[in-house]
Amino acid sequence: MRRKRGFTLTEILVVIAIIAIIAGSSVSILSAFMRNQALRQSGGFLETQFMRARQASTSERSVHFLVLDAGRNSVNLWADADGDRAFDPASDRPAGAEDVLPKHVRFAPALGGPLFNKAGLAILAFYPDGSCVLPGAKTTFAPDMGAGSADLVLEQENQVQRLFVDLSPGTGKVIKQALRSN
Repeated sequence: MRRKRGFTLTEILVVIAIIAIIAGSSVSILSAFMRNQALRQSGGFLETQFMRARQASTSERSVHFLVLDAGRNSVNLWADADGDRAFDPASDRPAGAEDVLPKHVRFAPALGGPLFNKAGLAILAFYPDGSCVLPGAKTTFAPDMGAGSADLVLEQENQVQRLFVDLSPGTGKVIKQALRSN
């Protein structure tokens, strides 16, 4: 009768070493993927906010303002309560809660973002006919050219990645998003 033999210590150590190598390489790949995920999520979040503003203005048949605040890294939708088609926080009313960008992601108005004024605000007007007014919007989009080449730029703290966002000046829709390294 023959005895069944188990694995040798060498075979077990080789299998453990192979598993450790695979786990180590997958962690580095996964961490690189997760690092960019906050920027990608922010781009989708902004696209949703632009659609929400356009939909609110057409469905309620009134002017709505999407206010991007670079100081607070927030987005807020306002309704034109007095009907003058000009944004005034004293007379207009918020049409929803203030939404904040994901943690460690911020607007970068100095790098691109002719939409922002000196106070760090970008006020986009959406009209009932579906049109939009973007102050200072660019007509060309070239994220490889660097600063000032996109309508909006998002960056993540302590990272080398930036998200360039191009908007349609007539409708306020997000045309293109590009994730680039510095």
